[in-house]
Amino acid sequence: MNLDLDNKVVIVSGGASGIGAAVVDVLASEGAIPFILDSTLPPAELLARTGAPAQIVDFTDSAACAAAVQRVASRFGRIDALVNGVRDEPETEAEPVFASVTRNLAYHHLMTQHCLPHLRRSRGAIVSIARQAGTESDESAGYVAARAGIVGLTREWAAALARDGIRVNAVIPAGAASDAPPRTTGRGARSTASLPMADTGEVASVTAFLLSERAGPTTGQWLCVDGAYRPSAHSQV
Repeated sequence: MNLDLDNKVVIVSGGASGIGAAVVDVLASEGAIPFILDSTLPPAELLARTGAPAQIVDFTDSAACAAAVQRVASRFGRIDALVNGVRDEPETEAEPVFASVTRNLAYHHLMTQHCLPHLRRSRGAIVSIARQAGTESDESAGYVAARAGIVGLTREWAAALARDGIRVNAVIPAGAASDAPPRTTGRGARSTASLPMADTGEVASVTAFLLSERAGPTTGQWLCVDGAYRPSAHSQV
């Protein structure tokens, strides 16, 4: 697809692996300039394939986040978009709930706030990668609260930043895997077990679309990219 993203500078937090890496791939294929910020270095093949610059960042450190954003802006002269795609890390049993919420949610706030001055100038876009939360029995209270906070902030930021021309949306996969099974087609009955999730490339393509002007006035939306996955439906046909 042609999303007219040529030379758009996009910070992809959490772009070293998983959905974030898939977003970097799609953006590079669309002619954008993805800049990877992550707590670990991306694989060499991802950097070679996309030509994306990368930097290690401590997302719990506001000053480190600010310095990383400024480095991107100084290098390219602008920032056109932000993908908040840092991997979430459910807390251990010993970790307090509030510590987990801070760790899993605060980076969205920090990265967004530090990017805002640049996004106001470019009238850019923000997409957060969230998760369906509260659907599995082993999810912790802190994890669920952080996931709910991300989608809540999406609506709040969209309303607050509309006057600045900044669009804010969230993409919500049930999960994502490169080996997700193929979808069934046709008029026959379909088992939801055959449609458990979108693969990372599909989630990345939706993310890239929302960053583009093709998404028009779409803002404040939660787009579920989940292949009709519902945990309770696994045994149903």
